[in-house]
Amino acid sequence: MRSTVLPFALGSFIGAAIGGQIFVSLQQSILQMILGISILVLAWVPRIARFGPERGRFVFVGFLTTFLDMFISATGTLLATFVAAVAPDRRNHIATVGGLMSVVHIAKLLAFGVLGVGFGSYVPLMAAMIVTSIAGTWLGKMILEPIPERLFRISFQIILSVLALRLIWIAASGT
Repeated sequence: MRSTVLPFALGSFIGAAIGGQIFVSLQQSILQMILGISILVLAWVPRIARFGPERGRFVFVGFLTTFLDMFISATGTLLATFVAAVAPDRRNHIATVGGLMSVVHIAKLLAFGVLGVGFGSYVPLMAAMIVTSIAGTWLGKMILEPIPERLFRISFQIILSVLALRLIWIAASGT
């Protein structure tokens, strides 16, 4: 869904710029609770994830996802609920989420780079993450192809709900 990338990128870079400036001032548990509740609502009431015109919506989603990701790094699930609401099938959904999360990570790298974070010692870890991401994409494609669309949608909602409830549990328990 290429039409989502540019508006999402605009929102992402704004979210990274603002989030990078205040990422130390908010409690992680509060953000986790908000994120978990938002994911549950968006997963089970998908009309909410379709608010407004698509281009404007994805500017907002880019901002929100990247801003929150500066603090808790678990926003792919939130993004996935917005994409699920407009993706015509599971292949579009997975590819769009992957592409948009790449934008989020690039925006974060730029923001933290501007803030003076040194990445040199993390290069081996980042290389390993890239390699495992490619392997995961290949494996995911093999698993995704034979799954019927309806089963994918139901499984997606259940998995999102479990992840959201986990975030809420972690936030509530303070761990």
